[in-house]
This record gives sequence, structure tokens and C-alpha cells, in this order.
Amino acid sequence: MRGTDVTSGSLVYRVAYTCSALGNPLFISGIFLCAFCLRLLDASHAIEILMALIALLFLPIAIWIQAGVRTGRYSDFDVSRREDRTTMYPIVLVLILFATVMLFLTHQPLMLSVGMLCVTTMIVVAFLMNQWIKISLHTVFCFFFALVAIKISVAWLAPMLVFAAVVASSRLILKRHRVVELIVGAGLGILTGSILLLALGSRPV
Repeated sequence: MRGTDVTSGSLVYRVAYTCSALGNPLFISGIFLCAFCLRLLDASHAIEILMALIALLFLPIAIWIQAGVRTGRYSDFDVSRREDRTTMYPIVLVLILFATVMLFLTHQPLMLSVGMLCVTTMIVVAFLMNQWIKISLHTVFCFFFALVAIKISVAWLAPMLVFAAVVASSRLILKRHRVVELIVGAGLGILTGSILLLALGSRPV
């Protein structure tokens, strides 16, 4: 089952497109990474970590995907075709693994290093399942960070869950995913976020 027919120029489509863009894994991850760095580290150290991760992780992923879109290898920046993700996941996984190892080796706060390890795990699961189902990474990341937001403030949980549900709905409206792909994505994000909270505790940092 996919989303109902919505014309590209309609208000519903434009709102869904905006919500989908805000829930992009790179964008939502960058927002929360910034929030946790500023919460856990002094300003100068936080900026150093953020700049390093942008240079070593976020920019390379964005450049790789954008280059794929320009050459026609990928249909769009979301890499919406399941078969295209067979070349996206390995690149993303290598970069995230490298970032995770660097965070552990440089003894960064566990919230950052273990959190990145959880993200790595989610990518591995999505990659392994890609031969059967195109998991919605938007949904995975939004529900993961909805739970992880508790580590900033418990008050963030409800609005972030609503946001995650809205992003998942937008993916259906835009016909980028089927309902089952959203359900599996939400389940993976919630499960991984719960594991992180069990490992590090749910008290705000």
C-alpha cells in the first residue's frame, strides 16, 4: 500500500515535502548531534567534534549522494529506489564506522560514541534487509531520536514522537514508501533507541 494520489502542486504535497526534508536522516542527525555536543562538551571542544564529523561523515555522504543524483545513478537525494541503495549503504556504513571508532578512540562522552554505534547498527540492519524491503530511513532516524531526545529533556519526547509520525506520514503521501516499510522503520528506530536508553539510562545529560 502506498500513499493516496496527491498532485505535486497541492498544499498537502508541499507540506509533506517540507516535513520529509526536515526529517531527512542527515538533517535530523546533524541537529541532534549538535544539541548533544553542546550539552556534553565545552563550546570549543563541541565545535571541534562537530567540524570533524561534518568533514569526515556528513559532507562525504551528501557529496556522494548528490553526485549520484547528477549522474543519474540515484533517482533523488533520498535514494528512493531500493536497488540503488545497494551502492549507498556500503559507503554510508564505512564512513559511520570510521566516525564511531574515532569517537571511541578519542574518549568522547558515551552518549556520543555509543549513540553513533547505535546509528551504525541501524544502518547495518537496514542494509541487510534491503534485499527484501526498503526500510524508511527517515522513519528509523526520527523515531530513534524521538526516544533519544529524553536524554536532553523528557519534555522533548511527546513532540518528537508527533514529529516522527508526521515525517513517516509524509513519506507515504509522497509515495516514497509502503506502510510496511514505515512500520519496520519505526520499529527499528524505537528498538535501537530503547537499547541506548537501557545502556546509558534515561536521565537527561
